[in-house]
Amino acid sequence: MRKFETRQSFFVAYNVLLMIRRTCASVIALVWLFCVSCESKGIESPANLNGTTQASTSAKASSAEVATIRRDVEWLSDDAREGRLPGTRGAEESADYIEARFKSLQLQPAFAGFYRQPFTMTGVTRIAPATFLKASGQPLDIDKQFRPLSFSAVGTFEGDVVFAGYGVTSEKYKYDDYANVNVQGKVVLAMRFEPHDARGRSRFTGGEFSEAATIPRKAQAALAKGAIALLLVNPPANHPEEAPLRPFVAEGARFAEAGIPVVSVAPEVADKLLGGLALSALQKSIDEEGTPRSFVINTARVTGKVDLETTAFPTANVAAILPGKGPAAQEYVVVGAHYDHIGRGKFSSRKPESGLIHNGADDNASGVSAMLAVAEQLAAEGPLQRSVLFVAFSGEETGLIGSVFFVNHPPVTIDKMVAMLNLDMVGRVRQENLFIGGGGTRAAFKQILADADATSPLQFKSIGEGGMGPSDHQAFALKKVPVLFLFSGIHAQYHHPDDDANLINYDGLAEVSDVTRAIIERLAASPREQYVDVFDSQMMLTEFDPSATTKPTTQQTHIARASLGVIPDYGTDLGKDGVRIGGAVPNSPAAKAGLTEGDVLVGWNDSKINNLYDLTDLLAKAVPGDEVNIHFRRGETTRIIRVTLSARRANN
Repeated sequence: MRKFETRQSFFVAYNVLLMIRRTCASVIALVWLFCVSCESKGIESPANLNGTTQASTSAKASSAEVATIRRDVEWLSDDAREGRLPGTRGAEESADYIEARFKSLQLQPAFAGFYRQPFTMTGVTRIAPATFLKASGQPLDIDKQFRPLSFSAVGTFEGDVVFAGYGVTSEKYKYDDYANVNVQGKVVLAMRFEPHDARGRSRFTGGEFSEAATIPRKAQAALAKGAIALLLVNPPANHPEEAPLRPFVAEGARFAEAGIPVVSVAPEVADKLLGGLALSALQKSIDEEGTPRSFVINTARVTGKVDLETTAFPTANVAAILPGKGPAAQEYVVVGAHYDHIGRGKFSSRKPESGLIHNGADDNASGVSAMLAVAEQLAAEGPLQRSVLFVAFSGEETGLIGSVFFVNHPPVTIDKMVAMLNLDMVGRVRQENLFIGGGGTRAAFKQILADADATSPLQFKSIGEGGMGPSDHQAFALKKVPVLFLFSGIHAQYHHPDDDANLINYDGLAEVSDVTRAIIERLAASPREQYVDVFDSQMMLTEFDPSATTKPTTQQTHIARASLGVIPDYGTDLGKDGVRIGGAVPNSPAAKAGLTEGDVLVGWNDSKINNLYDLTDLLAKAVPGDEVNIHFRRGETTRIIRVTLSARRANN
């Protein structure tokens, strides 16, 4: 990532080039605001998740405020924005829109006269023409017989071929395809997945495939053993739904590369390399015996090159300042929300094969709209004792890229930031529950939150006292800025094409805006305090079921964690009476066992499940492959099912 703070000429040029567009956007926003101001009544609330109409319960949230919030959400999550993927027209238009809203409120630009903080994100755009693969001197057809993966390293390779079974190394399952073969300086040919049982499931777990079966793990294992390239082929006896070649995913920022070239090859290529041996026979032997069958193929040699075109595309954070008044005016309360989303879902989607626009109404048009509502409210009230810095981040979905860039190149020094409030997915308030993370990162937060809770219709529920969690506040917590994370809960439409504006609880979102404003007003008047890190060893509970709720973070690991695959109904607090679920992740252990929306989990083997904390602890102690008796209540009947826990969802 280029550090444009040292390149003022680019910074100015970027903003000058956008000046005409931004001026037009400002005019559009002002016209829009005039129309909204004329509409102060008659706003009909959407149906909530239970199918009933939600009426406003907030004494503060006027119909005009609700209307403005609704219009912001609907504009940002319209199909015309195409999912707000950074680097696309929809994301740029969203940045224009947010900037125009800041200007209409007469907020000051945060970056030396500009509202934008440009930075770049790198994406792999396509396979370059120089890419080729030859098997024993014979050229192969790209996209028919082979295709490199988008996370492949680039480079040329040539070497003898080693068949390494599934290319799996697992201490846990006492299996190693590399145990008795030397692949140093050679090209590895391996099947995808891992040894299968008679039902076509993992021989290791009896169910979902383990973390060792993922393509990144296979590449990591081959690299560690000294291989110069990895060729992957589908196992012929299983997974008929899989295309012969893995798709090349060109959308989204690149997190990392494999370290060696990684190429998907068609079954006929694998058979050609194996000479007289049949891949199907080798798979059958490995699957039935559970024993590696790796060997050097003396008759095969491969030459190839992977060349991928990448593009460093521009995007930007958008920020504005409401100046304070008084001795502490040079200190800042930061309010943030990310405006990016995942486009058509080619990465990080729960339905990636759809190709549909993922509008991200809750994630995170809701947070941006709440932030804008807070800005409007505070601008109308006049200056506080401290300044307020409003930031709309880009690049959150691809690893907190925008917020990390922001804290590394802040418009005001970090030591001037007294606290940061992060609004991410706050549009699906249910039963007046609002989840708060980071409440232990500053001593005064406890009383401030208690006071805000007492005067709001919302009921605060803690999801963790520390500052570590999968959203933009974490970037500030790592800089020792006290943080609060406001969150209305995971739902079945998370990272799904159905996260649309009609499902937002607009009255609840207005209540979130009101309570955020109340917290800011207290922080602006309170003595500043140091960051408290005693709780940072534990992540927030938004990740309690990784397969359903994990967002990419800058601290991703490859440690296998157990997953049941339930989507919790955060909006329903049963106290000590179990955990109600809002659904099950497709193809997860929970879904396969028949768990469905409305079921209440009450037991795990001999342990009782009272609440989310109990379920979190039990999942943390489990490992993929464990068999568990789940006790659950459906209606008035309590039942028991046996499930085999899987690893968190990964790219097999």
